[in-house]
Amino acid sequence: MELTKVGNAIEPHDDWFGLKLEIMQALVDDKFIIHQQLCLRLIRTYPSQIVYVSNDRDSFWGTVNGQGDNQLGQILMTTRNKLWQIPCNREMAENLYKPTKERRERVSHRTV
Repeated sequence: MELTKVGNAIEPHDDWFGLKLEIMQALVDDKFIIHQQLCLRLIRTYPSQIVYVSNDRDSFWGTVNGQGDNQLGQILMTTRNKLWQIPCNREMAENLYKPTKERRERVSHRTV
């Protein structure tokens, strides 16, 4: 919360609105490309809508009481759609939770 106050006190660049969306999109893309497990978890949300519910009254990046721009949710869905276009990502995500014989055996041993 303290950083928000500091950030709000600084005069933004003339094109900060457009730049911050581009920067956030690039950062989120990189995060999910680098971390395969996160990539697969994000792809598994397809085709659901992603809504970031903000706990700090930030209705730009998320929503507050169901109202807001949900820019982070939009960025996540854009990243997911990019990753979904790569067949190996989609196939791995689809197969990730398919029950295999080994998984079924592990589960049956836990319940005994």
